[in-house]
Amino acid sequence: MKYLISEWGIDKFRSVVEQYYGKKFEAFQELPEWEFKSYLGWHEQGTGTMFCGLHVDSGRIGGKMKKTLREIIEKYKLSVRITPNQNIILCDIRRSWKRPITTVLAQAGLLVCLVNFCVFHDMFVSTVLALLKG
Repeated sequence: MKYLISEWGIDKFRSVVEQYYGKKFEAFQELPEWEFKSYLGWHEQGTGTMFCGLHVDSGRIGGKMKKTLREIIEKYKLSVRITPNQNIILCDIRRSWKRPITTVLAQAGLLVCLVNFCVFHDMFVSTVLALLKG
């Protein structure tokens, strides 16, 4: 196909393909600029509640992590989503539940401190600054 386009040019190629297709193609539309959106950590859900995205290595959870996750989901009656990357999103979390859920998730090794999303963020930043000042 690349040789055909090289020989005919894009306009002739488009015209011939449109004849086979039976109708004209729509005009090209600019796409919005692509941006990566991470759903890991704490985020506003838009309904007055929050959600928390958890990274799951290779989509597998076992042992203490699995038990802790099940206990949190059952205790707070949370909705759960699985992402295409095999991560987990805990949904419909009330603001008042954020600190206890974060603490339990962090103790089980399920929540990594993500800048500005973690209750341990301020403690982490102050510790790093103190080490840098030396």
